[in-house]
Amino acid sequence: MAYNKLSKLRLLHLVEMLKAGRYPNHPRVLKEMRKYSATENFDVNQKTIKRDIEHLKREYGAPIAYDLHRKGFYLTDPNWEFDVLSMRDKEREAVLIGARLAEGVFPQPMGGRIRRTIDALVQTGKQELSEQEALMSLIVAGSRAPLKPEIFEDVFQGWRQHRQLLLQYTSAQHQRDSELLVEPQVLAFYEGNWYLKVRVLLRNNIEPAEGENILTLAVHRISNVAITTRIFTPDQTLVESTAEGSVFDLPMIENVRLNLSGKSAVYALELFRARKEYQSKKNGSVTIFIPKTEEYRLMNFILASQGEVEVRAPESLRQKVLAAAQAIVEKHS
Repeated sequence: MAYNKLSKLRLLHLVEMLKAGRYPNHPRVLKEMRKYSATENFDVNQKTIKRDIEHLKREYGAPIAYDLHRKGFYLTDPNWEFDVLSMRDKEREAVLIGARLAEGVFPQPMGGRIRRTIDALVQTGKQELSEQEALMSLIVAGSRAPLKPEIFEDVFQGWRQHRQLLLQYTSAQHQRDSELLVEPQVLAFYEGNWYLKVRVLLRNNIEPAEGENILTLAVHRISNVAITTRIFTPDQTLVESTAEGSVFDLPMIENVRLNLSGKSAVYALELFRARKEYQSKKNGSVTIFIPKTEEYRLMNFILASQGEVEVRAPESLRQKVLAAAQAIVEKHS
């Protein structure tokens, strides 16, 4: 069967979901495709996905099986590698941009290794490298906290291969070291730093209590790591919730109304997916509505706005801002 651009894209999404342990099936792959383009009419049904699975098995030797409980496909060997499909035009451009982003986001030497691999693939495909020269002006700020390359490499490989990790971790809150045996469920780059969402199996050789076994760890606070031989099954609920933005289980606040002036109005609309409700013709102030956001992020924004933001609702947030402002005044008076 001939594979066009959209078919190749579907295969890439399918392989990515298999490698991430997301148990792809027809509705999940279709949802992933629609993230790529909301306007594209994707002709994807259950038979299409089954044909893709058979194609991957036949042409690439993919060790794929079906899990009846999770209602999706998975790799029986998580170490299986997928040969990159031939690329042209926009596909090649997307890969080159991805390589440039990886160079900035991943710590060295991994970032450089990804970039060199893409360079070799492009050259192997007898493509011109002029696009790469243009992409040198694409600047990507990497991780804010310094990372030890050998630590990140082992964390990355353990997560990628679905293997339990034995970690030495220093808590930011208590400044105490702990030995953790974990399942590295999700690896996320969030607000300039790398985080690992894990299921804790043992903390200092003791099983954690129910409800305390899911943690988000800062990778730069891991001082030692060992990859074990024990393989785990990814938790699809954790993977999907993190993909939707829930890296940390932080308190949320809903139905927020703010009155803003100056540049804060522009920033708020971008930062909080807010909608504008009213704009004063007299002084240019704007009233916005935020359906739901992380409370700490909103508090930081309000306090950093230097008086350009007034909380209209809810009253509980207004009182928290007032208390924080009074504490700042007392510290600096």
